[in-house]
Amino acid sequence: MKYIATLFLFTLGYASAASVGLASHPQGEEISINWQVVKNYLDTETESERFYTELTLTNHAGTPLEATGWHLYFTLSKLLLPESTPDSVQITRINGDLYRFQPTPAFTPIAPGESRTFRIDGMSTAVKECDLPSGHYFVFYDSLGKEEPPSAVTEVTVAPFISKQQTSRHPRDEVLVPTATSRFEENRQLTELPSGQVPLVLPTPIALQKRHGSVTLDASASISYTPGLENEARLLASHLSDFLGQTILSRKESESPGTIRLRTNTHHSYEAYTLITNSDLGTTIVGSDPAGVFYGTQTLLGLIPIEAWGEPQLLLKLPALQIMDAPRFPYRGLLIDVARNFQSKATVKKLIDLMAFYKLNRLHLHLSDDEGWRVEIKAIPELTTVGSRRGHTLDEQDCLMPSLGSGPDPTKTPGTGFYSQEDFVEILRYAADRHITVIPEFDFPGHARAAIIATESRRKRLMQAGQPEQANEFVLRDPNDKSEYLSAQFWNGNVVDIGLESTFHFLDTVVGEIANLYEQAGVPLQTFHMGGDEVPHGAWQKSPACQALVQSGKLASLEQAVLQDYFFLRMLEIMERRNLRMAGWEEMLLTPDENGGKQPNHDFLGKPVAGYVWNNVWGWGQEDYAYRLANAGFDIVLCNATSLYFDLAHDKHPQECGHSWAGYTDLKEPFEFAPYDYFQNANADIMGRSFAPDTFTDSVRLTQAGQAKILGIQCQLWGEYIRSSDRLEYMAFPRAIAVAERAWAEQPDWVTAEAPQQREKEFQTVWNQFVNTLGQRELPRLDFLHGGSNYRLPLPGAKIEEGKLHANIALPGLTIRYTTDGSEPSPSSTRYEQPVQVDGKVKLRAFDRQGRGSRTVDCEESKP
Repeated sequence: MKYIATLFLFTLGYASAASVGLASHPQGEEISINWQVVKNYLDTETESERFYTELTLTNHAGTPLEATGWHLYFTLSKLLLPESTPDSVQITRINGDLYRFQPTPAFTPIAPGESRTFRIDGMSTAVKECDLPSGHYFVFYDSLGKEEPPSAVTEVTVAPFISKQQTSRHPRDEVLVPTATSRFEENRQLTELPSGQVPLVLPTPIALQKRHGSVTLDASASISYTPGLENEARLLASHLSDFLGQTILSRKESESPGTIRLRTNTHHSYEAYTLITNSDLGTTIVGSDPAGVFYGTQTLLGLIPIEAWGEPQLLLKLPALQIMDAPRFPYRGLLIDVARNFQSKATVKKLIDLMAFYKLNRLHLHLSDDEGWRVEIKAIPELTTVGSRRGHTLDEQDCLMPSLGSGPDPTKTPGTGFYSQEDFVEILRYAADRHITVIPEFDFPGHARAAIIATESRRKRLMQAGQPEQANEFVLRDPNDKSEYLSAQFWNGNVVDIGLESTFHFLDTVVGEIANLYEQAGVPLQTFHMGGDEVPHGAWQKSPACQALVQSGKLASLEQAVLQDYFFLRMLEIMERRNLRMAGWEEMLLTPDENGGKQPNHDFLGKPVAGYVWNNVWGWGQEDYAYRLANAGFDIVLCNATSLYFDLAHDKHPQECGHSWAGYTDLKEPFEFAPYDYFQNANADIMGRSFAPDTFTDSVRLTQAGQAKILGIQCQLWGEYIRSSDRLEYMAFPRAIAVAERAWAEQPDWVTAEAPQQREKEFQTVWNQFVNTLGQRELPRLDFLHGGSNYRLPLPGAKIEEGKLHANIALPGLTIRYTTDGSEPSPSSTRYEQPVQVDGKVKLRAFDRQGRGSRTVDCEESKP
């Protein structure tokens, strides 16, 4: 769950060694690095996956890279094998994903202009550019052995992936790298619909009835609202002002033909609304509550013609219609991981706006992990003065070590950053105004290294100041605990000691301050997410404090399940004291069964808890845990990795950034997700190997009583690869729109079709409508909505037969442009309209209405 780094270049503003009079040697910017995956292979002795890479250093400086006096650091969330390197170099994993590469006595200098290549093998696989190291920097040492300021490498390249050995994860890997031809064949089932047949509203409402005529809004329009809807009226007025170029006044008493009336009617269900646009009577939105009214206003804004989104208009013409609508699930969520790589307050607020437009109503903020702590806690300032910063360090007293490509500079995002308490309150209020609840997650007892390092820094500082009592107040790890373990992301020392009372004092303090921030924001905290996932085996086994609990009879044994239950029951006491629900990943609610598997933990049944279930990976044997927990009576949020993890790559192409540990997740995966029967999506394992018809015969299915315990669904944007706001938007959209459709709209008919052929036919009809709506309406609007979005543009499908180019696109309505002279297609290149005779080297790209293009596709005529 949640790992692997990507290639990302950081340029550091340190003074060069030469400029400050240090010994002459190359600088990081004068040495280029190239990585090449030679092959992926299977270790015959262990039957485990391996990859073989080559690292090439090229010296562009006027001085040699000497045989001593330097270390090269980089990050990679895979285990590299020290024994695979040549005798002239040594590679050492410091902790987590940070590696040090250094010369041995057998190393000879690399002369100016010379290149040197070194073999390095690793465990797991490397089939993408982002599967290779990032965040490279050199540390040089002077003649006295003193460390000079780090020197970042600015030129890092990756050799092309050409052979099947480079792109196959396993000898039985049946997932193919997409090509222009394979995309063309996949898109063949799609047709571009006339604009009049494209659905007007996403997510799909319960009922939409078109009427004759239209409604016109101009500068004379006003908003009439009943008490309690001031916020909804204000936000709608602000949006309409942006369209019409003038301020739309919000008035409580106005019934003119141009009036938009906002009302509530408690006879409707929660978050429901009715929207009526009438050429004679104007516009009326009646909601079951302010949230329902708000969603009605978002639907109204969605009816505004696409042409009006680019620049202010004198008037807006909307279709006359009536919509009745309500959500399927009360929980419609999106997680962003700001702990591993920080996202700014502005980025979070923009994401909130985009979520609100598509009626998503839960923002799950992953605020702490091994790689960072992101919210200011006044009682423990080191959590942000140390725990929110990553950079080159020898002792981690002032910052955490580099990770996930963050490089050596502790002042740079995304490795470094946090929200002040004022920032966090602002985010909470901003979200609440848009009817989005922020779920804070602080991941414990594992994934806690940032907090552990921060509190150790605090302890050392206060001990040196002669304040031992204060120094030990928030200690999270006993120095005498010699437990040995390695986390899923290869960290050691990342689990808090649950035998220490100071651990629970720390967590009580954090929960208390976070709850106070919600109170300040005027949105009382209701759910606190504790994480609880991936505690590595071996944790706590040699903890003197845990051993003492066993000796005192407070714990039955040092078995991990016993210890973990103890932790969560203690945390539940803290939560219940504040009238909070405790949420966590499914590990929190599972306990070992007699067959070596897991079963629902009835110690938590009837308690104020909720499980967020991620692990349904096909073929791992845990596919039905969500349904087991729901059937047992636990409230569940479905977070299925195979369909809802948007840190997974869209496909297998080496340039398509993202994970592959749970497979690949394209746009269709979340769209066809069936919350009450997600086994319908179980067609193949993560290697693309088809399942036998009876593979999941014994898996537990969701009962009718269990359906009532499914709170909703949530997509996850884990942050290892998400190192900018552009990358966040690329990975989120348009897949998040598919999640909104599944979470809001009623269950589609194709889900319950009994015959596979009928199900496929019905699915293809609605899928074609959905992708047309994206291509013709939603993505053109996203070009401008809340400042525009860097959503993912699909690559064109194409083939050449008998000299004629045939092309298509996964989202009909987008523009395809091509060249035949080998140049990169641009917004001014020839537009593809229909099959056309071509001669030469054909390249194609898809473009949005702003001229932003997809990656380039090369197309050659198939040989017979």
